[in-house]
Amino acid sequence: MGFFTSSLKHISRYNQIAQTLVKYGFDDVVAALNLEKSASLISSIVGDKKREEIKKFSKYERVRMAFEELGPAFVKFGQILSNRPDYIPSELIKELEKLQDSASPVTFNEIKTIIEQELGQTLEEAFETFDEAPLASASIAQVHLARLKTGQKVVVKVQRPNIEKIIETDTEIMLNLAGLMEKYMPEYRYLNPIGMVKVFRDTIRLELDFYHESYNLERFKANFENDPIIHTPTFYKTHSRKRILTMEFIEGCKISDLEKIRSWGLNPEVIAHKGIDVMFKQIFVQGFFHADPHPGNVFVMPDGRLCYLDFGMMGTIVSDDRENLSSIFIGVFTKDARRIVRALRKLSGTRQFPNEDLLEHRILELVDQYSNLSLKEIKISSFFNQFKNLIIDYKITVPQDFFLLIKAISTTEGVGLKLYPELNLMKKMEPFVQGMLKRKLNPLKFARNIYLAATDMSQFIKSFPNDLRDIVDKLRYGVIKVDIEHLGLEPLNKTLDKVSNRISFAIIAAAMMIGSSMIVHAKLPPFYNGIPILGLIGFILAVFFSLILIWSIFKHGKF
Repeated sequence: MGFFTSSLKHISRYNQIAQTLVKYGFDDVVAALNLEKSASLISSIVGDKKREEIKKFSKYERVRMAFEELGPAFVKFGQILSNRPDYIPSELIKELEKLQDSASPVTFNEIKTIIEQELGQTLEEAFETFDEAPLASASIAQVHLARLKTGQKVVVKVQRPNIEKIIETDTEIMLNLAGLMEKYMPEYRYLNPIGMVKVFRDTIRLELDFYHESYNLERFKANFENDPIIHTPTFYKTHSRKRILTMEFIEGCKISDLEKIRSWGLNPEVIAHKGIDVMFKQIFVQGFFHADPHPGNVFVMPDGRLCYLDFGMMGTIVSDDRENLSSIFIGVFTKDARRIVRALRKLSGTRQFPNEDLLEHRILELVDQYSNLSLKEIKISSFFNQFKNLIIDYKITVPQDFFLLIKAISTTEGVGLKLYPELNLMKKMEPFVQGMLKRKLNPLKFARNIYLAATDMSQFIKSFPNDLRDIVDKLRYGVIKVDIEHLGLEPLNKTLDKVSNRISFAIIAAAMMIGSSMIVHAKLPPFYNGIPILGLIGFILAVFFSLILIWSIFKHGKF
């Protein structure tokens, strides 16, 4: 009912999606999801010549091209999928990482209307100056340069008109398509399509709320408040709302702009070391990190300070997970595969992995591979990629932001190596890992853990007699209940259903045969050529049912 209602409400969008899928050669998907009904004149939309041109691209290239054509929701969905190597093939991830989050600019009048609606005042009242031409235009919002009445130079990020409605519509359609995929394409159920779309829906809703991004910015700023190598843009609450974000304009250049950095008399090697220190501090000390530190989001200021921009995508690692992550690297440094396995167990919340001995052997092989290299020769992104593949192969469940962390570190390493090719991330990581270990063994923390454990134990001791009395009372009066979950009985149930259906069919056919014989023998009227009509009809139906039963048995090849 939900899909039917949605398809009626958004029939034109379903048509567009189906036509785009056909255009890029995914006719099988359209057929499998029964979308032909939604796609009017679908075969005539794309000519044979155009289809042949499209087929020159690989399957994964065509997926990316289709996402780009379908608009902002699908582009954002693809970008989020690119962070899930545990679900998505590496070849597809490479294509999804190329998705361009850009769009043609919105007219100035539309932007002006949104600002005035959100701020409750005219543009002239809110800003001293406001550039009509955007600095950048993306699928969700575009950025304009402006100046406040107080003289501060700012950038104003404004959402595109109706973008929230567009995203909600496409997300609703994605959920319905995910349901169809689980129903009609069982080979993809393991991906949990509905769950993936729900995670995307929650993520994109947060991204559409600029209050959330401003919270991330303020939290990041507080973390680095007294750090001399980091500058976080000032956020102007008076000029920000759910659809508008106003922050300080940063005079600087992309961290990858070597020529500009050198022209300011700055040393790229020093900048590279600063970038790595800041990233590891976010991960191992604060547990709150910038998840998309590509060069466009990390600026170098003329005085040598680093400045992060765009706080829409952030990752979080809780204290226990940071300790487990540190244990993994300590295991790498000390060639202790068992320590790494223990840390993985804690990270995934699992008592024991299937084939744990084989997993430990694989980890030891990986560690041995890197132990023969000097720290200078080790590329952390290479280690992480192999470690990530191992996690995927053994279907180990890790925190959602773990893969974001791997991507963030790999991106930072790539940028750092461009600035300074001799950069050694493993060596830079060592003091942070050791610091994490020292904090773990801190006597004050140890005492605090003992106090918390003692508190929990006292609560347990206090409630145990009452709990035990409740159990005994339930046993005495026979009201205790035990939930039993049957695993692996579904195929047996289906087989029993088939068998009982065939037996019932056979009994009905036999009963009709016997009953018809009795009617014929009793010569009950009415007659046809001297044969009782009821008996004749009964015989015909009995033979028909018998043929159906025999055909069913032959079809399944089992008597």
